[in-house]
Amino acid sequence: MVEVIFDHVTKIFGEGKDRVVAVDDVSFTVKDRELVVLLGPSGSGKSTLLRLVAGLEIPTKGDIIIGDKVVTELPPRERDVAMVFQSYALYPFMSAFDNIAFPLKLRKMPKDEIKRKVEQVAEILNIKHLLHRMPAQLSGGEMQRVALARCIVRNPQVFLFDEPLSNLDAKLRVTTRGFLKRLQKDLGITSIYVTHDQEEAMSIADRIVVLDKGKVQQIGTPEEVYNNPQNIFVAGFLGSPPMNLVEGRLIIKGEKKFFEGTSIKFEIPPDILDGKNLEGVEKITLGARPESVKVVTKPGATAFKGRLYVTESVGSTRYAMIETADTMIRAVIEAGFNPRIGDEVYFTIDMTQIYLFNSDSGARI
Repeated sequence: MVEVIFDHVTKIFGEGKDRVVAVDDVSFTVKDRELVVLLGPSGSGKSTLLRLVAGLEIPTKGDIIIGDKVVTELPPRERDVAMVFQSYALYPFMSAFDNIAFPLKLRKMPKDEIKRKVEQVAEILNIKHLLHRMPAQLSGGEMQRVALARCIVRNPQVFLFDEPLSNLDAKLRVTTRGFLKRLQKDLGITSIYVTHDQEEAMSIADRIVVLDKGKVQQIGTPEEVYNNPQNIFVAGFLGSPPMNLVEGRLIIKGEKKFFEGTSIKFEIPPDILDGKNLEGVEKITLGARPESVKVVTKPGATAFKGRLYVTESVGSTRYAMIETADTMIRAVIEAGFNPRIGDEVYFTIDMTQIYLFNSDSGARI
């Protein structure tokens, strides 16, 4: 059973004015055989966390535990982890076979055993016919599989993936991420995967660790972090197109509570805020995913008004970007309705699908 534990890990680069806290008191556990994705924008600390597990960086504070061993101070070669890089890092003067065999040769394995292991893993990855080729003769997807094979042949305790698909074209990326997830499940190796691509994270992760500015914002299954975001950052970062976020005020009149923005005002359904501690809460942010906002042909009592800024198509769905007095709103356009840019339009919000956040703390109410 191999778990990876981050125990209050902090990593600081530089001193004084140049001091950067890349990872800030991070604690979580990657369970045995689990594939955990570290997701966040550039500078969120995800690659630094991966490098800390690999031993390429040493924590300023805290410990990293792999299995039952504290590896915080151990050199990379003693950690029994394998890392797949964004650049594949193949030796250009070695054939695919020799690239895959290289870590086994370092262990001074017998030649016949090396040949057996290389051919075995090449069979799994469907690259046996490429073993004689040099890296320059391989496509991006083929190089990526050779790099994977080099990691798998070592039979490590932990796989580390540092944006391994970012150099592939869009179609191959989609195909390969499905292959990677199935491979990880078949091999049963505990894995940590870094990406800034939320679609990639949602499709392959058992759990996602959402990071921003070195801090963990939320940990959960893809469904949990998407459907139940715990703060404004997670709500705005996950989703394509992104969630609509509208700033306003919380108005309480007796038993009734209202959201009051510049252009969007409504009574908040009672069940949304029932039992919530609202003491000191004044500024609130409304969150509504574009799929729960609809452009309508006829205004009703619950419709809001704006002006069509532009339309965009994502697959079979058409979205409108609607300009209001204080923000832009993305909404789904009903089939058969074709408003023109600049037209006055109306939209409704499904009140059963809204999110409310404390604007000052960013936390979900």
